[in-house]
Amino acid sequence: MNIGAIGTSNYYSGYHNNRAVQRVGTKSFGDTVNNTANIVIHGFMGEKTEAGDTVVGAWGNAVTGTSTTVYKPQNFDENNPVYYMKIWDRDGKVTERTVNLNEIDPQNCNSFDMYAYCCYANDSGKSSSAMTNFMGSHAFYQGEQGGGSDYEDLFKQTDWFAVVKNIMDMQYKLGNMKGYMDYKQFWDFLHK
Repeated sequence: MNIGAIGTSNYYSGYHNNRAVQRVGTKSFGDTVNNTANIVIHGFMGEKTEAGDTVVGAWGNAVTGTSTTVYKPQNFDENNPVYYMKIWDRDGKVTERTVNLNEIDPQNCNSFDMYAYCCYANDSGKSSSAMTNFMGSHAFYQGEQGGGSDYEDLFKQTDWFAVVKNIMDMQYKLGNMKGYMDYKQFWDFLHK
């Protein structure tokens, strides 16, 4: 389970949050935390549905007030890897969609597809830190966008290579080699 935008596990959150507030006058951290009361996370990692599908990701986004759950179908086929997801908006309206994981292009995909792809990377063992790195990348991206992303913004096509590269560059400039190397591993995974 993840709550995006709070940034408690991200090396850059304090630095970046202060920069964003000074630059564009976004909501304060306190306003973002107060908004989390509106988030309901649907499902827990490893939980099975009545149909036998498994929850492989559950994400609540504090900025947009959304909740996203990613499911691995009981009849999952590694040769044709398809997950399905449910996305709840701030008002509780649900959008259901399927994601063919072979068709995800990290250089041109929306936040939901990228999240599903990172859930798959974690679940399959291809990248054990993909979900954590995505959460950090997404929080960074929302901060760069002014911190006030709307639900519709999560469907915008994004170049996640560029987002991760910006994080790596920032970590390097700050002298945080551990942070740099964490995102470098994610960068390498995305380029496979």
